[in-house]
Amino acid sequence: MTDRTDRTDRTGAQERRSHWIPWTFVWGFVVILAANGIMVFFAFDSFTGVSTDDSYRRGLGFNKQLEAKQRASELAWQVAARLDRRADGGRLTLALHDRAGRPLSSASVRAEFRRPIEQGLDFAVALTPLGDGRYDAPVHALRLGQWQVLFHIALGRDRITGERRFLVK
Repeated sequence: MTDRTDRTDRTGAQERRSHWIPWTFVWGFVVILAANGIMVFFAFDSFTGVSTDDSYRRGLGFNKQLEAKQRASELAWQVAARLDRRADGGRLTLALHDRAGRPLSSASVRAEFRRPIEQGLDFAVALTPLGDGRYDAPVHALRLGQWQVLFHIALGRDRITGERRFLVK
């Protein structure tokens, strides 16, 4: 009997000993995918949620914001705002009433216009009281699209902030 290191199949052809080579590629990719999966898991699991600069200092004012919202809900002021766009710009009109529906005519009202998708276009206007709880201000250079408007309303020691989104067409 001869000791042959090469195997032959039924037809007499010599069998390849390199059949394991394709499997090294398959298992190599499996190892890479497993490692990536582990890294993705730890990336999502360890994300702290911090997505702003100076989050600690900004977070200190969070309780004050909650207190202001609570106070505003206790006051139950009714704020109705309308933005009319014209060829010369536009006009912001605000109606302000207390809980019982009585007009609040002596408040100080300021509106901050913020553009959610573009920087550098934000501006603020002071609204003029017209009487009977109505306030008004001209608004110039409004681009088409969505605007977020924050209303800062102060009457005596009471202060509230309201928010409304307008779509300028």
